[in-house]
Amino acid sequence: MTPLSRLLSGRPRRGWGLLLLVPSLVFAQRRNTPADSMENVVVRLFNQEKAGAIYQMLDRSFQSHYPREGFVNWLNREKQSRGKIAGTKWSGQLEGWSVYQLDFQKDPADTMSLLLAVQGNKISGLAIRPLNSFGPREQPVRDNNPLKNSIDSLVEKNIRPYIQQAGTVGVSIGIICGGKTYTYGYGETKKDNGQLPDDRTIFEIGSITKTFTASLLAALVLEKRCRLNDPVSKYLPDSLPPLQTGSIPVTLKMLANHTSGLPRVPSDLEAVTGASPSDPYARYDDNDLFRYLDTVRLRSVPGLRMQYSNLGFGLLGTVLEKISGLPYQKLLQEQICDQLKMGDTRTVLNSEQQKRFAQGNNGLGETGHWHFESLAGCGAIRSTVHDLLLYLQAHFKPGDATLLTGAFRLCERPTFNLPGRKIGLAWMNPGGLPHIYWHNGGTGGFRTFCAYNPDQRVAVVVLANSTVSTDKAGFALIRAFTRDPLVVNK
Repeated sequence: MTPLSRLLSGRPRRGWGLLLLVPSLVFAQRRNTPADSMENVVVRLFNQEKAGAIYQMLDRSFQSHYPREGFVNWLNREKQSRGKIAGTKWSGQLEGWSVYQLDFQKDPADTMSLLLAVQGNKISGLAIRPLNSFGPREQPVRDNNPLKNSIDSLVEKNIRPYIQQAGTVGVSIGIICGGKTYTYGYGETKKDNGQLPDDRTIFEIGSITKTFTASLLAALVLEKRCRLNDPVSKYLPDSLPPLQTGSIPVTLKMLANHTSGLPRVPSDLEAVTGASPSDPYARYDDNDLFRYLDTVRLRSVPGLRMQYSNLGFGLLGTVLEKISGLPYQKLLQEQICDQLKMGDTRTVLNSEQQKRFAQGNNGLGETGHWHFESLAGCGAIRSTVHDLLLYLQAHFKPGDATLLTGAFRLCERPTFNLPGRKIGLAWMNPGGLPHIYWHNGGTGGFRTFCAYNPDQRVAVVVLANSTVSTDKAGFALIRAFTRDPLVVNK
């Protein structure tokens, strides 16, 4: 889950894992918070056009996901278009955020909300959002749920609260339970277009891509073309220094379970390529990646700590290209998509698929689609509920002993233990639910979730074209079906 320390603003630099938009505002009684004094400083510096000074108040995690230039430009645009902040009023609190009403000098009717999250003496989250963007939608959102059985009712119970939140647009849901498949659509494929998403609507699936990348690695391991404990440097240019700390190398397995010690993203991602925060990976190629690896410093001893890394999985995808001799998309298609008849699961869409591609939205407006070069293995895939249900169903325990089935089993084996959970190769295994495997994803305008239980043959897919997290609804559904996988028959 993405912590609330992530950025929420007009030009979000998103994480390659997951970013939550603000859910419906829950008011609490006023109490003094560290944000109160910080709010006064932020307002004063904003009015003095000292956006750079505000940037220095952000914590390192915040700064790593929002380059200084983009942050300063965003705040300066707000100041130029709205004028000085003429007054503020405390509005409430929201899961660690303090929310303040802002009145601007140029237009007294121009009222916004300032959201502020503070950890220690640093700002861990800051946003200026429309004042009315926190309440639930007043009118029921359209859907195609027939509400004829208990599965339909469970989906309605868990998806309705999600889609009625401000900031959501549409959501496509897929369920496998009791030997049957169910699909549903709520909302719209594009804001105000009136078109329900369905099981063939294409979404960016973000970090769910990592499970495909891990499966490709596992398949190559089973083909004996590489080993999980191979040092990554074995497959990198000889001119690069070994990727290691002391005598401990980063291995392929460490890339696939986030214990490599590599940072979340390359620190030069935008500086090197000039990429827009709205499409951060679009121009980061192999030359940029290898140049960065030439000087990168690992954040921890390899294999010692789990630190989620899009860079690590992007590097893994590049390494798999070298091992296989195939581009990532071609390897994906040959090893997985063609075998499972997943015709809409691609990193690049054709013209017909583009017509079924949902429009992303970040709550403030439409977002551009993300594109990937060297780091495709961390989040480049687009897919549908139909295809992802085929993918998850293939993770059930069939009788055949194919290479792909063996790869899926290898990905499920725990490779690193964390408090309350485990990780195999990409797939997460939550504590208390030993037979559930899950992953989520997020890009500039999409949030996704998938989970399955191979023993009970149940699976859940939730794909949304907004940046409101689908995790809560997804977990509620997979837990319900795991407790009683035959609920449909009741």
